[in-house]
Amino acid sequence: MEDVSGGFDPTIWSNIYDGNTTDVQTNRSFYISNPSGADSNFVVKVYALH
Repeated sequence: MEDVSGGFDPTIWSNIYDGNTTDVQTNRSFYISNPSGADSNFVVKVYALH
């Protein structure tokens, strides 16, 4: 999700899974909300290829 100050926070990506790739988004206000299917703590690694 993207944090929008004083507004509605839109979902940028959904149904992300291990090994998934997405389109490029540039913003410093992304956060993870309501993860499902995780049965333990997890780490998110973000890589950008130019």
